[in-house]
Amino acid sequence: MFTPQVDYFSTSHEVFVGKLVGASTIDELAENLLEQIEAPRFNLLGLSMGGIVAMAMSKIAPERIDRLALLDTNHKQEPEA
Repeated sequence: MFTPQVDYFSTSHEVFVGKLVGASTIDELAENLLEQIEAPRFNLLGLSMGGIVAMAMSKIAPERIDRLALLDTNHKQEPEA
């Protein structure tokens, strides 16, 4: 979905596309991604569930995130059902 943007921005910026796998909670996904990103500070974009993970990342390590873009996401907790 974001291939054109990744291709364009990769010519002038370091771009990292995280994989939302290998964890059972949003906070674990956020921690995993924060460990994988080598840059001390970065801009972050999250779409849908990625936006929820991005919000968790900004809560865990706000000092690392310069800008945050949230697309088609929800700040509310998922219902039990």
